[in-house]
Amino acid sequence: MKKRIYNLLKEPRDNDYRDLLDFAIRECKYFLLVTDKDNKQLCPTGKLLLERLSQFLYKLEMKSEWPGTILLHGQVPVYTYFLVPESLVILKKSATSLYQWQRPNLPDDLCFLRSDETPWLVNIAHENDGYFEISEQEKKHLVSVLPHYRAMISYYDMTEKHSFKEDE
Repeated sequence: MKKRIYNLLKEPRDNDYRDLLDFAIRECKYFLLVTDKDNKQLCPTGKLLLERLSQFLYKLEMKSEWPGTILLHGQVPVYTYFLVPESLVILKKSATSLYQWQRPNLPDDLCFLRSDETPWLVNIAHENDGYFEISEQEKKHLVSVLPHYRAMISYYDMTEKHSFKEDE
């Protein structure tokens, strides 16, 4: 299935955020978070969150690249966790919106990954940027379960270098 980019037109907050997380657990097996080297820029609340999530850790890698981001220099810890009901509860309690996932309060860039570890939802929180990498079929399923997301996403055609609303 060919994947397309569907930009988030507004930040999922409150109920939209919780709905997104509840839907993500049906579609994804993993989520990832990023911190700085040695977690020195992360406040105690963020460090406690990593500790609470440690039981769900799938892998920890030092990387210069993750969905939506390529560093020019160096590597940082990229934590990949299993997305299960218990880890989902922690995510819901830790933030009320998608773009809250940034240091110093929380780790950066909460992203959701399919079982094959390909991105489903990409989040670059410090840029207030998020997008789905989904097929047309996955998009139809998303808006059938979460109809309010129809007005929150816009298809981006990388070959045409423009964005347009799905209904156009």
